[in-house]
Amino acid sequence: MGIGCFVLFYAYISDLKEEKLLENFNFIRYACIAINILSIPINYNVLLTWNLEKLDFIGIHPETKRNWEGVIKRDRNGEWVIDESPQDHELSVV
Repeated sequence: MGIGCFVLFYAYISDLKEEKLLENFNFIRYACIAINILSIPINYNVLLTWNLEKLDFIGIHPETKRNWEGVIKRDRNGEWVIDESPQDHELSVV
């Protein structure tokens, strides 16, 4: 979505001959800018989660499919697994 909005932002307006096309183009252009700005918090959380090793998780348990709150960690394959170690954890809540 962001790349398409970037292309629209830098497109040549002179290629649009009709006035209605120009009005629609300007609306889409500013709508894409608003979408990009509003998606910044979501992108920040995604990048933060991607770089973490352990995460305080609240949601559906991966095996039992029930509501669950606990700690998950990345294994060597890069998959999230339940952390059952008894030690204290340094957590980032996302």
